[in-house]
Amino acid sequence: MIAWAERHFWLFFALGIGLALAMPRKMTALSGLALPALAVVLLLTYLRLDVSRLRVFRSPYLVAFGALRFLALPVAAALLLGGWRYSSGAVLLLAMPAGLSTPVLAHLFGAAMEEALVLSISGHLLSPFSVPAVLGLSGASVSVPLSVISRMLALLVLLPFALAALCRTFLPRLVRRTSPSYSALSLALLTVIIAGTIAPHSASLLGAVREAPALLALLVALCVALHLFGWLLAIGRSGKERVTLVISSSFMNSTLALVLASRFLSADALLVSVLYLIPLNLASIPLGLLARRMLASESR
Repeated sequence: MIAWAERHFWLFFALGIGLALAMPRKMTALSGLALPALAVVLLLTYLRLDVSRLRVFRSPYLVAFGALRFLALPVAAALLLGGWRYSSGAVLLLAMPAGLSTPVLAHLFGAAMEEALVLSISGHLLSPFSVPAVLGLSGASVSVPLSVISRMLALLVLLPFALAALCRTFLPRLVRRTSPSYSALSLALLTVIIAGTIAPHSASLLGAVREAPALLALLVALCVALHLFGWLLAIGRSGKERVTLVISSSFMNSTLALVLASRFLSADALLVSVLYLIPLNLASIPLGLLARRMLASESR
């Protein structure tokens, strides 16, 4: 059952969006749970990693990839998009760290799971500094000072990290015994987060239906471009590393973007994160087939 949930993770995202739009009043009651639930998801992710393995990120290649993808690219987008209506949403999305689902995808596709995990966790630990900096450069209209977002992100990502380190140190047997259920529990919590985050803005999102097709087409192009960006940056690397970097480049933490856009930005910014989930989740199907075929041929 857990393996099935991991393979069909996109169903949980679709369920969250569907519940938010179909039952907005009831799902709005979950909005207060979004941040605590996201903290638990981060805790479950951190529990999978031996902190000593973060030394893998000392690799100059991975450091360069992280700097180009999660700092230089969103800054460039902020400068290029200027006063476009959806620019703040696009910049926020690009500034998000590699998603929490990337290690699971790397495992399912036969790629380098540990590198995906390290890229995701390192990105989240840096997000209290990188995300406000990118938003500041973009000139995004934010409802609170950027320092407030920085403090919230610091609490959201650093407290679960510290708690996970304590659990791995003092409760290692409990962590090993419960770890097989972390993926399924995380997906259930992500459904709650998505439903509770989108529901309060459901009327605004449904009112933007006319603009949605054109914006969705642009986000499909963005999704393809991010896959190619990861692929090109991985030229000369092993097949496993190339697939890992493609996943890490394109599968951002859209859930975190949803929460931040819902709390601090506009409904337009939220719409960008919601619509990006469509091409992103659809892309996992051909990407998985291509990755398995390429890695199979490489191992012969």
